[in-house]
Amino acid sequence: MPLKRKLKETSCPYTPADRRQGAPPSAPQEVHPQWLARFECLQKGLQDVQHQIGGALDDEIQGVPFSKEIMADELLLNWKERNLPKYDGTTDPQEHLSCFENIALLHRYTVGVKCRVFVNTFTRSAQQWFNQLPSGSIRSFGEFRSLFSPSLCQ
Repeated sequence: MPLKRKLKETSCPYTPADRRQGAPPSAPQEVHPQWLARFECLQKGLQDVQHQIGGALDDEIQGVPFSKEIMADELLLNWKERNLPKYDGTTDPQEHLSCFENIALLHRYTVGVKCRVFVNTFTRSAQQWFNQLPSGSIRSFGEFRSLFSPSLCQ
């Protein structure tokens, strides 16, 4: 069931007419039962949403070398897919890494975004190398960098 519909179907004892009566009392001992019921209803809805998001994130990252924190790092609203140079494992990994870090610096990528965008530059043997890393093993771009360079220079 879509979340929006689920929230609409909740039996919260709060109506637009209640809203017209004014803001809730500021002192806790003065809280009207309808306001308290509405708060509890909203709190339950928020917990349901958090549970759904957490479950979806867990499903999404299962088997992925990035940690939950890396995967949870949000893209900026104005983020655009860039035409980044690809790396297939046949050229100098240090050169590719340096070029990517300059682009990431220019566009102010966060740690999580930097990791997730960097892996999208991989093709062929570089992608195969990445896919063999243990689940959740990369917790920062520094770790990713240190795994990337020595492994692919051999």
